[in-house]
Amino acid sequence: MLALGFGACAIGFCELAAIGVLGLVGDDLRSSVAATGYIVTAYALGVCVGGPLLAVATARMDRRSVLLAALSAFVVANVATAVAPSLAFLVVLRLVAGSIHGLYVGFATSHAAALAAPHRRGGAVALVFGGIAVATVLGAPLGRLFGEALGWRAAFWVVAAVSAVALIVVAGVVPSVREAVGAEVTGTLRAAMSPRVVAFLGLILLVMGGVFSLYTYVTEFLEHRTGTTGAGVSAVLLAFGLASAVGTILGGRLADRSAVATMTIGAGIATVALGALAVVGSSPVVVTVCLVVCGLSAFAYIPAFQLRLMSLAAPATDLAATLGASAANAGIALGAVAGGAALARGTDALVVVACALCAAGFIATLLVGRPRR
Repeated sequence: MLALGFGACAIGFCELAAIGVLGLVGDDLRSSVAATGYIVTAYALGVCVGGPLLAVATARMDRRSVLLAALSAFVVANVATAVAPSLAFLVVLRLVAGSIHGLYVGFATSHAAALAAPHRRGGAVALVFGGIAVATVLGAPLGRLFGEALGWRAAFWVVAAVSAVALIVVAGVVPSVREAVGAEVTGTLRAAMSPRVVAFLGLILLVMGGVFSLYTYVTEFLEHRTGTTGAGVSAVLLAFGLASAVGTILGGRLADRSAVATMTIGAGIATVALGALAVVGSSPVVVTVCLVVCGLSAFAYIPAFQLRLMSLAAPATDLAATLGASAANAGIALGAVAGGAALARGTDALVVVACALCAAGFIATLLVGRPRR
């Protein structure tokens, strides 16, 4: 399980490291900030669209073989990124890397669940997403560190090296599972795209949309609301990231008892924490506590959601898990757009939008997430 989580960490590091070196890429390739931002957009598009397409294409393959092929291709994609001669090449390579990201996370999640005992599957899923949570904490700062010291290309050489190590570890440690061979493609699509599964995917879209509509612009929010700048902002980001990692592991363990209850409580607490930001005033400590609680509870939602999603979509667990990762990334993109529009009207509007989206996710979880009787 830890090996699969390490692979997810390497892949997540690639996504976040690019954000840390975005300005350096633009300076080197002589492109505008807006144009350089396409490398982030392309990666997200790959996760949301390319990942599920690859999952369908590999539905009949042994899951372990897919994981090894994905990590191998990821190493190649990042080596190519490190030597990309232009922004256009970089955008295409980021699209490819994002597609592999979506495929790996989905298959690693379902493989971890298949390897675990039935009463420990939530914890197994959490280890995969825990790797991504660790990458969330370290990715952008380390990417920036390597970029400033050795140039932005060095950050992607590091990602390629870490991914190569992950490939060796997964190849040496992770076994195959006989039941991992998928069903016929038509049956897989029918199970994964059933109305209830599609509706269920909307839950994480709303919850992540709410959290990231604020978190995407947390620097501006902190500066305006509390006067926090520089190292203070970095400390809050670190606290949020650590809370997210803890929440992911905690959510997986609680999901083994009840995935639906964990989702409901997680979304509810995140909604309250976001709503509290509207009334707590400008105290940096209190605002930080609200953000930490939000990160802890919202990220506890993710492994519980993924575990329940795979159960609903059986036997199409691989594709369903990939779609879950795609929906979460789509929620992040939704949050960035909604938060940006709200921020133009001030930080109060930003809090309202964040809370409203998360509250919608909470209500939808109550309605859609509960088991049928």
